[in-house]
Amino acid sequence: MQQLHHYPSPQAFSHYKCETIHLMKDKIKDLNDVIQITEEYMEYYINYRPQKNLEGVTPYIYKQKCII
Repeated sequence: MQQLHHYPSPQAFSHYKCETIHLMKDKIKDLNDVIQITEEYMEYYINYRPQKNLEGVTPYIYKQKCII
C-alpha cells in the first residue's frame, strides 16, 4: 500500500499545469482567477479523477480504503 501524504505530489502538479493552466491561460486575468481555478481543480483531482497508481480510484476513495 502506498504512503498517503498531506501535500500534492509532483505528479498532481504536473497534471494541474497540463489540464488547467495551459488550457485556461486565456481566461486568467488576475490572481483571483488562478485561486478559483486551483481550488476547483484540486476538488476535481482529489474527488473525481481516477488515478492509475491508486488502483484506478480517486485519491479520496483510496484514502478511505486505507483507513478501513
